Amino acid sequence: TSVAVPSETPEPGPGEETAEATGSATVGSFGYEAKVKVTYNTADGTIVSVEDDGTEATGANSGFWQNATAMFDKFVGLDREGVEALKTDPAGEKVDAVSQATYSSDAIKEAVLKALPR
Repeated sequence: TSVAVPSETPEPGPGEETAEATGSATVGSFGYEAKVKVTYNTADGTIVSVEDDGTEATGANSGFWQNATAMFDKFVGLDREGVEALKTDPAGEKVDAVSQATYSSDAIKEAVLKALPR
């Protein structure tokens, strides 16, 4: 199931180019990989969109994954440093994680970071 970022996603301006990259990360001990496709501006590294890239969450995990995909739009406009600053740690402030889907949120953040160029 693909979940796209809402249509308000900023399009690159004239002369700006984008690239796509994929990343994945294990979701805690739940036995599945969060897989994302990230489109980013090649000039400044800011994220244009984040989409599910074929994550196979089954059973109860499916609901948590669907809830967590709501955070995809939180990445739009951020660069690597901005993504790293998002707070999704269960022991810390969960302000940027999705309620009841912290492990999935953590994995999404890790997968997005893996997709972005260094």
